[in-house]
Amino acid sequence: VRLRGSEADKNRYQNELNILQRSTQSTKEQFETLQSEIQVQ
Repeated sequence: VRLRGSEADKNRYQNELNILQRSTQSTKEQFETLQSEIQVQ
């Protein structure tokens, strides 16, 4: 039972990490888009 609980926790943390990585990635892409638009002007 304990192992199952820690497995579930691990999966939950992994999911949250994946979500964070995705939002970080999209923020990075938005930043790079803004940067390139600024350089064009």
